[in-house]
Amino acid sequence: MQPSIDTVEAIVKATPPLSSILKNADWYCAHLDKKGKKAPELFEEHYDRVNKNFGLICRENGLDEIIDNLIADYVRSFFPKSDFIGTCLHVKRLFVHTVVYHDFGKVNENFQAHPGKMNNPKFRMTKNHPLKHHHSQLGAYLYVIKHFQEVFSGLSFLAKEEQRQLLMTILLFSYPIFRHHASGLKIPDGQGIRFEAEELAALKKYLDCYGFQIHPDLAVRSMEPE
Repeated sequence: MQPSIDTVEAIVKATPPLSSILKNADWYCAHLDKKGKKAPELFEEHYDRVNKNFGLICRENGLDEIIDNLIADYVRSFFPKSDFIGTCLHVKRLFVHTVVYHDFGKVNENFQAHPGKMNNPKFRMTKNHPLKHHHSQLGAYLYVIKHFQEVFSGLSFLAKEEQRQLLMTILLFSYPIFRHHASGLKIPDGQGIRFEAEELAALKKYLDCYGFQIHPDLAVRSMEPE
C-alpha cells in the first residue's frame, strides 16, 4: 500500500460536522444515562466522540497499515482494471464511513420518542412505522443510498465494468450497520440486503433530514445491484 493513502484519523477529521448536514441536529439524542443522573448524550456529541476515538484507536495501535494491506489485497483481486490508488482510497473511505454512519438511523422519530428508547419530548411516535422504533436498518439504508449515488454519478478512477463490484462492496460494508446491535450474524438466506417497497416509501423522507441530494429513482430503488 502506498504511504499516500489517507489514515483513518484523516478521513474522520475530514467528515463534516453533524450540524452541517443534519437539520435540527441538536434535537436528537443518542444515549441515555442508565442511572438517570446525567443528561442524555446528544447525537452530535456521540458522533464527534465516536469519530475522534475511532481515529485515535487506529493511530495509537498502528491499525492503518493492517487496514491498508487488507484493502490493497481486495482491490488487486476485484478491481484489476480500475486505478489502484484511487480505488484503495475510496474503499478505505467506505470502510471508515461504516463507523461514521452507524447511528444515522437514530433520526427515526419513533426511536427518539419511544419511552423505552430516548423518550425525547421533541418527537412524537408515528403509527405503523415499518421500522417501528429501531434505527440500525435506517442507518444502513442511508449509508447505501448515499454511496450508491457516488457510484452512479461517476467515479473517474473506476472502470465501468467494475461498477457492480463497488456496489457490492457498499452492500457488504452496510451489513455491520444493519447488525451493530444484534447478538449475532444472520444465517445467509440468499435474499441479500433489501427493503420492501413499503419500507422504501417510508424511508426516503429521511434523506431530506440529512440534505442528501439523491435522484428520486435511486431513493426508491431496490438495494440489490442489478
